[in-house]
Order: sequence, then structure tokens, then C-alpha cells
Amino acid sequence: VDETFEFHSDGTITVIGEVMLWDVLFNEFPRGITKVNGDLYLRGERAPYVLGGKCNVLEGRLTDFLGAENQINDESTPPLQFDVKCECKEHFYVTTDVMDAEFRGNISLLGNTSRAGLIGVAEGIRGSILFKETKFALTTASVRFEDPKIIAPRFTVSGKAVVREQQTTVPQDYEVNLQVFGTPTDYKIRLSSTPTLAESDLISLLVLGVTSRSQEGNYLELGSVIAGQTPFQSKIQSEFGF
Repeated sequence: VDETFEFHSDGTITVIGEVMLWDVLFNEFPRGITKVNGDLYLRGERAPYVLGGKCNVLEGRLTDFLGAENQINDESTPPLQFDVKCECKEHFYVTTDVMDAEFRGNISLLGNTSRAGLIGVAEGIRGSILFKETKFALTTASVRFEDPKIIAPRFTVSGKAVVREQQTTVPQDYEVNLQVFGTPTDYKIRLSSTPTLAESDLISLLVLGVTSRSQEGNYLELGSVIAGQTPFQSKIQSEFGF
């Protein structure tokens, strides 16, 4: 922490400098560390004190989305109420087991220390998403926060990868497009390719590296291969009925 405090005649305190924010401020906040600067104030005669103002996100890293939608209501008086508008032009990274990407956007932090909420939009700048062992280059990514009483991101993410069918006498390259949309706990996956493959062939290509073209129509059992993998991979099991 590196900041100075200005005390004003109206009873407010302005914080100037760089502040490191950890998830210890919240009962159930997504895991990550954020470094910000800007003009913040702390106002009030008793709890909950209002922490407000404007800030610039200098650097941030989010490593887990899960848990944010399950914040627990605390009946006790929270120490802080939030009204902070944040701008992030770059250097906000999402690094989870299925995504490694950089984002920018404008987000307002609302709610309180017992139940925080976010309002705003963030968009992907660059990065990748992972399915099985295939890395898809990020083509578009949009994340919306729409509830001031909860941290519930709703996202649409798409990526593209060239996947080669290996076990065939004439190797074939496929441009595979992956789209994921929804929330961290309830999302859907769509797959398409050029040249066009059926959904079952696409799953087989991504998971096993083969299609029915090279297997003469004999499909291998995919359920045991897909189950228990990363969240995107296990989600495929329910989405396509395996």
C-alpha cells in the first residue's frame, strides 16, 4: 500500500496513491488481486461508511470466477458501503484453468463488504481459451455485470483453432470455432468447423484427434474420455448427451 490521506472540513477523507485490494474485503469475492489508483473517499458518521470515488485499475488478475454468485447474506451491519467507479484500459488478466486473456472495461463497484455487486462491461483484448489440449485463439470476448447486488458475470466468448486429423493417410486440417456463453455456473458451448463436421465428429476430433472419415464410421466411446476433464470439457458431456 502506498497512499496519502486528505482530511476535509465536511468530514470526508480522500485517499491518494496506489492501493492493493484483496478479496479479504468480501465474504465471497472472486479470487484475485487488483492494483488501483485514483481519488477515493471514506464518508459517514457510523457504519456502514461509504467508500466511493473514481479509480484507475493499473493491474489486476482474476483466477477464479466461481463463488461470486453464491455470496452469503450477512445480517450484521457491514463496515463499508461501496460506490466506486473504475476504469481499466489494459493489464487486467483472467487466468483460470480454461482461459488466459487480457481485458479492459469500465466497472462500478456497489453493494457492501457483506454483499458486493458490479455493474459494467469488459471486453477481451487478446488471449486464449483451452479445450482438452487444444488452445483456441480468442477472437471476441464480452463480459457484462448487470446486478448491483451480486457479482454475476454474463459472458460471450469465442475462439478459433486449426486442428489436424492425425490418424489418416491424408491428414486434414479443420478450422474449428468455439463459442461459450452464459454464466460461470450455467453456460452453453457451440462448435462449428470448416470444412463442416457433424457435432459428434467435432467432439471426436478435439478429444481423440480422429473423425469418422478415418475410422470408417466406427465411433469410439467418448463418455469416459470426456468426463472428469476441465469444466469446458465436462460441460460438453451434458451439452451433447455423452
